[in-house]
Amino acid sequence: MFTLIGCQTSGPLKYNNIQRGSWTTRILVRDKKKNKSFIVNVDLKAESSGNLRMDATSSFGQHLASLVILNEGMSYIVVPQKKYYQGKLESSALKRAIGVSLDPKLLFNLIFEQAPQTKDWSCAKDKKGYLVDCRNLKDKTVIVWKNRDASRKLVTVEHPRASIQLNFANFDPEFKPTEKTFALKVPPSFKRIR
Repeated sequence: MFTLIGCQTSGPLKYNNIQRGSWTTRILVRDKKKNKSFIVNVDLKAESSGNLRMDATSSFGQHLASLVILNEGMSYIVVPQKKYYQGKLESSALKRAIGVSLDPKLLFNLIFEQAPQTKDWSCAKDKKGYLVDCRNLKDKTVIVWKNRDASRKLVTVEHPRASIQLNFANFDPEFKPTEKTFALKVPPSFKRIR
């Protein structure tokens, strides 16, 4: 006689109820215009109140970039180019880093699975109340959430200039920020991006 024992799972995590967390993510960015793509590993820490830190490394562990959003300001460094940006949360600021004009506040929508609040977005949910996709017809941008499994998920962003896939894994809900978490130290030899 065989007995089958299994664990009952509660299904995918509802991130729209989460206030903060830390994730290990893998991001694929494909530049459609240049027909080039790259993959980075990202250590991501975020608070739904509007604070975020992303530290990107290559598959060999080389530090490539860091991005911090704190309240209404944004800073990032691009290590191989020895450049940095400090300024307002603007779509054009992200374009300098990833080649695509995207509102940086969308990062919070992707992470915490919240529908963008501007008038140009329309979103659909599944029967369980999870966001399935959000579309911005004006900017021709589509965000899709899929492959949810416990705290894991895959989020894709399709834009006329680029395709971005964010594979979220290893969620830590016990993340507690320190005063250094959302501070970005710019090396003195780095040049400012205008």
